[in-house]
Amino acid sequence: MHVKTARRITLIPIGLFLAFSATSQSLNLADSLFDQKKFTQANEIFESLYHSDQSSPAMLLKMAYIQEGLENPAQALIYLNEYYSMTANKRVLEKMRTIAEEYELSGYEYSDLEFFTNVIDRFKGQIIGVLLALSIMVVVLIYTNQKKGIKRTDLVIAQLVICILVIFTGNNFLSSETGIINKDQTLLMSGPSAGAEPIEMLNRGHKISVTEKTDAWIKVQWADQTGYIRKNRIHII
Repeated sequence: MHVKTARRITLIPIGLFLAFSATSQSLNLADSLFDQKKFTQANEIFESLYHSDQSSPAMLLKMAYIQEGLENPAQALIYLNEYYSMTANKRVLEKMRTIAEEYELSGYEYSDLEFFTNVIDRFKGQIIGVLLALSIMVVVLIYTNQKKGIKRTDLVIAQLVICILVIFTGNNFLSSETGIINKDQTLLMSGPSAGAEPIEMLNRGHKISVTEKTDAWIKVQWADQTGYIRKNRIHII
């Protein structure tokens, strides 16, 4: 192996280690500031880590706490929703409902089906892995029985069911995207154009179903109405 290539390979894990170490130090500093109730300074570091895709459930809870204290329910709910997506912790649903009721925000009613789909989304990789392992076992059993001249219709049906479950889980057929409006006076429009007819004006914090996305507009379902909102005025969860 060329010496320069070997050096590059050696430097890659060192670089990753240094990046991880810097992140860990930043997080420890932010946690320390949070414990000292220096929330503004702590939040600046948390936000930096968050925008670098280095969130953790504990960090999201602290960020939500800070935003709630600043009376910014929309941002608090965004962090709590992301925490829920990571953990599937049902207890946080009650907190979101409490904030939503206090600020008269809609879209935070959760059903058992939504909880079930969130759990599937969170453990999708593991579920598919188990299903594929079962599929291999069934294929082996079918092959073994065929060599013995035995036809097992039940195994063929089981294999078909497993394949359907893999497709079903991998394509998120049960789940639908949602978003939280992150700016006040957001117009719900009848079409994806500034010249379309306004349907309603919404304030930040409401949670709505997302049905379609384009470069500049997002098609949403609000109550019993279908409309469009500018992409920069909604945070997709």
